[in-house]
Amino acid sequence: MRILFAEDNPDTVDDVVRELTSLDHEVRVLYGTEGEEVVRRVVSEFRPTGAILDFQMHINGDHYYRWLKAINPAMPIVFYSHYDKESEPRASMLKSGAIAKHIFKKTVAGLDVARMLEALQRQLGEPT
Repeated sequence: MRILFAEDNPDTVDDVVRELTSLDHEVRVLYGTEGEEVVRRVVSEFRPTGAILDFQMHINGDHYYRWLKAINPAMPIVFYSHYDKESEPRASMLKSGAIAKHIFKKTVAGLDVARMLEALQRQLGEPT
């Protein structure tokens, strides 16, 4: 898969990118400061097959979710956040269109990546 990963924490970026690339996935990182025009350009150039979004960034992940779905309504997207159960952030993720089972709590990158990939593949209709 070609995965667009929006995350502002450098340690999390390193851990998740390392896990994804070790499984032969291509990754492009957005750091939570890019606006809609940049997101559109990156999607046009990279052509991701799925996205993993943090929620709490300079520009929150719910904005990225809406922009990505406007570009490609069929794009599989999961949220990866420390705020998976907190009412206000969770409500914002769900309001943007996310499905509850596609919101993952950050724990251990190696375990988290496997679960997120499975969710992305299911959304694509690929065997897991």
